[in-house]
Amino acid sequence: MELKHLKEIGLTESQITIYEAILDLGTCTFIKIQERTGIERRNIYDILNKLISKGLVIFSIDKEKKTYHCTHPNKIKEVIESKKSNLESLEEQIPDILNLFNNTKQTTKIEVFRGEESIRALIDETLEYDSTYWLGGSSNIESTNLKFWFTQWMKTRSENKRNMYDLNNVATFLEDYPPSNTEKNLKNLYNYASLPSNMRLFNTILIFGNKVAQISWEKQPFALVIDSKETKESYLRIFNHFWDEFRSLKSKPKTQTENPIKIGIIHSLTGTMAISEVSLVDTLLMAIEQINDKGGLLGRRIQPIITDGKSNGKIFAKEVERLIVEEGVCSIFGGWTSESRKTMKPLLEKYNHLLWYPLEYEGLEESDNIIYLGPTPNQQVIPAIKWAKKEIGNKFFLVGSDYVFPRSTNEIIKNEVKNTNINIIGEEYRQLGDANFKDIVKLIKSKNPDVIINTINGDSNIAFFNELKKQGISSKDIPTISMSLGEDEIRHIDISQMTGNYSAWSYFQSLKNNENQKFIRSFKKRYGIHRVISDPMEKSFIAIRLFTEAVKKAGIDEVSAIKKAIKGINLNSPEGNIKIDSKTQNTIQVPRIGKITDNGQFKIVWESNKPIKPEPYPKSKTKKQWDQFLLKLYKEWDNHWAKQSEEQTTP
Repeated sequence: MELKHLKEIGLTESQITIYEAILDLGTCTFIKIQERTGIERRNIYDILNKLISKGLVIFSIDKEKKTYHCTHPNKIKEVIESKKSNLESLEEQIPDILNLFNNTKQTTKIEVFRGEESIRALIDETLEYDSTYWLGGSSNIESTNLKFWFTQWMKTRSENKRNMYDLNNVATFLEDYPPSNTEKNLKNLYNYASLPSNMRLFNTILIFGNKVAQISWEKQPFALVIDSKETKESYLRIFNHFWDEFRSLKSKPKTQTENPIKIGIIHSLTGTMAISEVSLVDTLLMAIEQINDKGGLLGRRIQPIITDGKSNGKIFAKEVERLIVEEGVCSIFGGWTSESRKTMKPLLEKYNHLLWYPLEYEGLEESDNIIYLGPTPNQQVIPAIKWAKKEIGNKFFLVGSDYVFPRSTNEIIKNEVKNTNINIIGEEYRQLGDANFKDIVKLIKSKNPDVIINTINGDSNIAFFNELKKQGISSKDIPTISMSLGEDEIRHIDISQMTGNYSAWSYFQSLKNNENQKFIRSFKKRYGIHRVISDPMEKSFIAIRLFTEAVKKAGIDEVSAIKKAIKGINLNSPEGNIKIDSKTQNTIQVPRIGKITDNGQFKIVWESNKPIKPEPYPKSKTKKQWDQFLLKLYKEWDNHWAKQSEEQTTP
């Protein structure tokens, strides 16, 4: 049975898919809907809420389990009758509307389109023209609820013989139109190019007719449309400049590339982790450009090959293998979550390759194929809880994302506080990307801890702090110490809610030293004075600098030579002197704790009086016991490094 005609009463394709699934399943859980449709988790929440608001679906909660089922089909009949009545009334008003249209001078040159339906109408309008030009790329739409509608739109465009010129951010493309499928793409009148690696647009600029639309893909997308021939011509010239540049680079013979040193960059440019990871690409590219501007490395340019991990461990694994086998890179830079690192690790070891990992992590791991630049627990979380006990109080509430880093970190905390007067009075987790923290914050409020230890990652941090504010908890009531929240994430959250909370890192932008001031000036000159820098961004910058020193020392860009050369290298960096520990391939660094100020920066309230050596395996358990702990988590999560699904109600 096809229900495509439900579009006539205002349902989108994805809403029809969900409705049909519930109709077929009967009373069903969220997880069953996800399994049946394959639609992304967060999109399902939005679609269900819209179906509920239309009266087509209702839910019930029994024993804390939420189930959904369709209302009686008579509801559809009611909607149809209502639409008929409205259309008849509208038809009667057509003469008046036409008269008003003919007698009104069309002076408006700027329009604003808000919401998904308006954006659909805007993109549909482009089908009236022979060609459309997408600056910044069309792939952003695939991270929204419009993804499935857009797939059909692309087919309609091709059938109507409309050309599409898609100038994407580097390493991003439509899932069904990868750049490698040149013949198929051209057959479908789809033309692809990418912007330079040092240029990334966060919005999409759509050029068609005499119009230029700037589309922002936020939770409620909107577009600013300028109807002006001159403006359109200006933007089209910019588009053509970068389009021609890409085409000329592709046509150059290999001898003109000067045998570049190829490195891989793998980060989440889309998905829940993009809020944190996109900016790491910025500092990596800045560091590469600085080296290339000075003549490159060993007389050759560094060429970054950038790929999107899409906040998905399986994709990180797939892409890291492609970078090694197909692209032939000599080092890989990236990853944020420990899940992504652990999915890449077996492939790095299989091919005896090298990853430069910029994040704090739980330790409990060692590999000759990874340089661990972020702090280990003894360089971050353990100093933080000791400081919190002394300065704030001894009642702790642990909250984190449900994957290996938060689970392991909190296990380390619980082992560390044994035989002390610190009390862990709560421990709760939510999946990466989850926006529902209502019950957790309610529990925090009832438990009334002295401090919250936060290991949430990605855009879930926004939801968590918003929920704290909603339920009336400020930093004055219960302060939070975060392990994965820096300056770059804070700018996305209401600063009034963040002021007075804390984070534990080794680098803060507010550090006063010449190397850091030079780093900040270079970054702001390149990306804008409004941009800020966090610890993982600085670690990414350091990674390129250390890589450069290792290649110089080795005299060759061969993986095994780089691995040998890196041991014992130290560097004067924005956070101070940093050194690779030869034994563990972790870094020796200074732990710090910062308090968030009203300008989104940190006031450093504590730092160790000397650099601390890394201890990947805390002494509270043996290495074998820690390995068994990790194996248990891995098996509980069905051979994954993160919880894959969980029944949770929407906010």
